[in-house]
Amino acid sequence: MSLEDKTYIEKCPVCSGSHTYPLDVARKAVQVRVSPYYETDTAYTPSDVLFICPKQNKEFRMTVPVYHRPYEYINSVEAKPADE
Repeated sequence: MSLEDKTYIEKCPVCSGSHTYPLDVARKAVQVRVSPYYETDTAYTPSDVLFICPKQNKEFRMTVPVYHRPYEYINSVEAKPADE
């Protein structure tokens, strides 16, 4: 199973537009026994991420859900430039 590391911001706090940002997520697996059923489960962790508005080139922070498997920890999350 692959998780798509993107977030959609419907209303940017800087320009009021909408943007889709790819996320660079560093995950760390926890050593557990995983059944095939458990492999398909997902969880999420709210993460505070720094974004840059592509229209006005200004920074803003927002808390977004980052999806992961239950046997993974999220080490860090960084936003890449927005898809326009």
